[in-house]
Amino acid sequence: MIRLAVVLAAGLAGCASTTPSPTDHEIHGSGPSTVVLSSGYSMPRSTWQTVADELAADHTVFMHDRPGYGNQPDTDRPRDPCTIASDLRAALRTAGLRPPYLLVGHSIGGLYQYTFARLFPREVSGVVLLDPTHPRNWATLQSSQPVLAAAMKAMVSLQPRQALRDEFRQQVGCLDRLDALPAPAAPTHLVFSRRHRELEKDYAPALETLQADWPALAGAPATEIVTTILWDSGHHIQTERPDAVARAVRTLTRQAGTSSAATPEVRVGTRAERVVAIGRSRQQEVRSMLGQPDEVHQDGGRTIWVYRAPGIRVPMAASLIPVLGDLADLVELAQSAVERHESIIEFDAQGVVRHARRRAVQD
Repeated sequence: MIRLAVVLAAGLAGCASTTPSPTDHEIHGSGPSTVVLSSGYSMPRSTWQTVADELAADHTVFMHDRPGYGNQPDTDRPRDPCTIASDLRAALRTAGLRPPYLLVGHSIGGLYQYTFARLFPREVSGVVLLDPTHPRNWATLQSSQPVLAAAMKAMVSLQPRQALRDEFRQQVGCLDRLDALPAPAAPTHLVFSRRHRELEKDYAPALETLQADWPALAGAPATEIVTTILWDSGHHIQTERPDAVARAVRTLTRQAGTSSAATPEVRVGTRAERVVAIGRSRQQEVRSMLGQPDEVHQDGGRTIWVYRAPGIRVPMAASLIPVLGDLADLVELAQSAVERHESIIEFDAQGVVRHARRRAVQD
């Protein structure tokens, strides 16, 4: 049984605060393609800043806070996905940005962007979804993890922001309407993380089954759907791998970005740092430096090795908040977490390093 301790400290909304802004949105760049960024549950628009900075050179980037996010006031309007998508459409027009839009959404923001594409398909040029919340996610969570689902509901009832409580409670409020509409059929890039926290690992198989359903939901021809698996990222892909997000956007806008190219050399290792050369180092060399990996995964022609360091306990008063698409951020753990480092190294079919990253993890 998972023991959950809820800490409200300064309130759950405190985790979503950001630098006060006189408006609910920002526009960066002035490129020919308009990219619209939508955040996950309780996450402010500032989580997209690195992505926006990268794309602003050749795109127009719109990032916004929904009601109840950051310093934005609550609203009495419904918070179901259809209303939120319609509100976003109105905000874009008020900002003077005309379609078509390339929609990018993270977690439940991905569900909202999918809903937008379903409601207004002629206004969408493409969709990038980062660990999107599946329309059946809540039903699946309730049936497969009832204890966690009940804890989540109890926690949200203590959320001081009305708009956030309403978003959670109305997350499936209009989705039955979408079934009667054609699938979006816009070119789609799906990006899924695979570094699951301990708290979510029991739910991970069900989550990955739902993820496998997304190409069918997108409705685009198979030649216009790209799926990327990030073995070195947790749920917050836009902050952990902003380069992958920018690359996904450029895949759809057919622009060859250069700033997201792989770093020639990367420091890895869990006990002592070592350097691997992208495009040069091979499996035998990496094994001689780091030893046998703790995990090995096969993903098509890629081989992924994971090295983990022993964890240390660190105090954590309140660092996790509910994110509907991912149980890693389901609850706030009251007393402590385990902090460790891991290195993820990806090899191509010839055994050459193509990507490597060292990251800190709290479980």
